Amino acid sequence: MDIKKLEVFINAVDLGSLTKVAEIMGYTQSGITHVISALEKEMGFPLLVRSRNGVAPTPEGARLIPSIRAMLVHSGQLEKEISLIRQRKDGVIRVAAYTSMLMHWLPPIVKRFHEKHPDIAVELSSSSIDGTYKMLEAGDIDLAFASRQKAYPDFDTIHLGNDPLVAILPNTEENRKLNCFPISLYKGKEFIMPYFGFDKDILCVFEREKVMPNIEPTYVDDQTVISMVEHGMGISMLSKLVMLGNKNDVISLPVVPEAHRELVLCLKSLRTAASPVREFINCAKEVLDELYGTER
Repeated sequence: MDIKKLEVFINAVDLGSLTKVAEIMGYTQSGITHVISALEKEMGFPLLVRSRNGVAPTPEGARLIPSIRAMLVHSGQLEKEISLIRQRKDGVIRVAAYTSMLMHWLPPIVKRFHEKHPDIAVELSSSSIDGTYKMLEAGDIDLAFASRQKAYPDFDTIHLGNDPLVAILPNTEENRKLNCFPISLYKGKEFIMPYFGFDKDILCVFEREKVMPNIEPTYVDDQTVISMVEHGMGISMLSKLVMLGNKNDVISLPVVPEAHRELVLCLKSLRTAASPVREFINCAKEVLDELYGTER
């Protein structure tokens, strides 16, 4: 199976727009549409639903997402090793990030870095919480944009900001009257748990508040969770950054007491980091300061 086709599909799921996929992958929009159509023909069933708001996975497509992501991680690791053998290691910075940061933060950061260092390539990849930290631990990446995890203490970290967690609710008349959502109200509710490691951050909040909802076992990404809430299948909790630009018909409310995930830049050792890596970190700080100032 063509890995590029699978990359196009996953990017379409993550970005929710074929136009954005074309922009980041260097295709024409018609070319992206052709790739998706060819993949759907190869699979034998539709993978994406098109609407005026963009694209979203069909139930069949959503079911394949975890397996496809795993395949892409292994394929990406092989390609990176081949690439590193072919070129000088110090000419490439390898960066992994959660999808939300990859979408909203990395494009301006990489652009700023390339303006200053056009001769140094930046390889970007997305992964789950565990996947990101394990790639860093194995030396497969130089930097990770991630949430701070107690299970992975042996890295140098740089604070990037606190990403507030928000309640995701169906757009009902009752919910429209609320201006916040007490975490205690999650108790006993049907809860759609995000996958790919986000559950670690959310479970910490429930444990802290001694609240436990009725967690629905799912293996879907954030966008599919939002769609499930939109269709009245339960409620959820995501982060403000994940919800940025979301067009689904759901209500997003701050939770009370306030809860957040701390977003950090992780690397094995800041002291021994190569000069290009340090320069990339500086660019990240500059861009995020410009975007958020003291708000983060």
